[in-house]
Amino acid sequence: MPQLHIVGSQDFCLGFRLAGLKSLYPSEETPAQKTFGQLLEGRSGVIVTDITTFSSVDKKLQLQLEQSANPVVVVLSADDHAADSLRERVKSAIGVDVWNK
Repeated sequence: MPQLHIVGSQDFCLGFRLAGLKSLYPSEETPAQKTFGQLLEGRSGVIVTDITTFSSVDKKLQLQLEQSANPVVVVLSADDHAADSLRERVKSAIGVDVWNK
């Protein structure tokens, strides 16, 4: 069964741990490059990461993560561009623009 995976700093993962999620990958323990590679090969449903962790991997892997429909990769950020990116990712994954009125 596909799962939700969290990849990021210990502080980033802590919030998800407090919410009850168990599939956490702190980037201080295992390099994000390696973790993302393993999750792309497995049966992950959704991978959530932060912009800092996402930016730390090489451009080739960033492109793979951005284009992946399964698993869906969600990059959380405080800026508005991230919301547009999430919209495009959801649209790509399910084939419907859920924000369209």
